[in-house]
Amino acid sequence: MIDYTLTRSVASAVASVENLVWKYRPLDASDSAFIREYVQNRAVEGMYQVNGRMGVLWWKVA
Repeated sequence: MIDYTLTRSVASAVASVENLVWKYRPLDASDSAFIREYVQNRAVEGMYQVNGRMGVLWWKVA
């Protein structure tokens, strides 16, 4: 298991979340406002961070 932190600018984080939502349904003005507010409220010095954990698997092909 590998712990990681994804760091991006507020603008990049907002665009990323908007693109994710857009895959499932059109965005309206209230969606965009909510996403901007959510990201900005959790940003530190203009940077938004997300902590995560991922697993890495490897195997030997016979």
